[in-house]
Amino acid sequence: MRTDEPSDEWAARRDAHRPAPGARRAVPLGEGPARAEYVDPDASRRMLGWDGHRWVPSGVADDHAAAEEGGWPMQLL
Repeated sequence: MRTDEPSDEWAARRDAHRPAPGARRAVPLGEGPARAEYVDPDASRRMLGWDGHRWVPSGVADDHAAAEEGGWPMQLL
């Protein structure tokens, strides 16, 4: 945060880059860091939901296809 920037402007700029509350994503539960969905489509997925402040666990899907069927758009970390 710049010292000459009013805090309300900083907060608005920060909030413009944050997910909307209720946003969801699926993260592969495999070895190593999260990667694109096509790298390991058969790996189980941890389902995460954005509560307005942080990503919180909300379930597990068997694989990428199951995550999509459940209405979970795939997003990378």
